[in-house]
Amino acid sequence: MAWAEDQARNRGLSRVTVGVRLALPGNLAFYRRLGYEVTAEHSHEGYDRPTWVLMDKDVPAPAARSL
Repeated sequence: MAWAEDQARNRGLSRVTVGVRLALPGNLAFYRRLGYEVTAEHSHEGYDRPTWVLMDKDVPAPAARSL
């Protein structure tokens, strides 16, 4: 995930978003430990309850180096 976050920064993006299945609580906990927060709930086709979530993390640009 560090690589993906670095790639986002290098491309001028300020946020990384991942989709996480609720059936995999270990994955949900992993992304929470990395600083991701749930921003939306979704359901797979045929389900009437949430089955996955979107998680976002802000990845601000690195601080400018002073010369």
